[in-house]
Amino acid sequence: MAMTSYAKRLTAQLYYKKGCHFVAAAILLDQNDGDLYVVLQLLCQGLEIMAKALLLLKNFDKYQPLVEKYRHRLYPLVSDALAEFKLNRLRPHTSAELENLSKMYSGHVFRYNRLACVLIDPKSISFKLTLRRTGAVIRLADREMRRAFAE
Repeated sequence: MAMTSYAKRLTAQLYYKKGCHFVAAAILLDQNDGDLYVVLQLLCQGLEIMAKALLLLKNFDKYQPLVEKYRHRLYPLVSDALAEFKLNRLRPHTSAELENLSKMYSGHVFRYNRLACVLIDPKSISFKLTLRRTGAVIRLADREMRRAFAE
């Protein structure tokens, strides 16, 4: 059954909100000295879902087949989303941080790699620039969501 344009927008919006909740959970855990590997996993998972949702909002029919092809590769996903929305590329330090997070997230280091938990101090993994940029994207995306439903 074909989806109406309203159903496509609603799907993207619900997907986006789910991503925001993952990011919010990451922030709460970080503020309350939660396990940093869980914080990093939640942040990356939220960022992945939000970026995919925003691409779906922009052009559902174009991006629906591509959403799964990105898999958990945050860096190309975020780069494409920034380009699609004609936003500035990430600054070098933020870009490097996201690229590192993307490699670890796509390799499931934050969830499954027990050896990493022993060998890598999660405090050594920077994520604050990415978190700050994600906050800015949420503010911008919220405006886009309101605009999409005003049409």
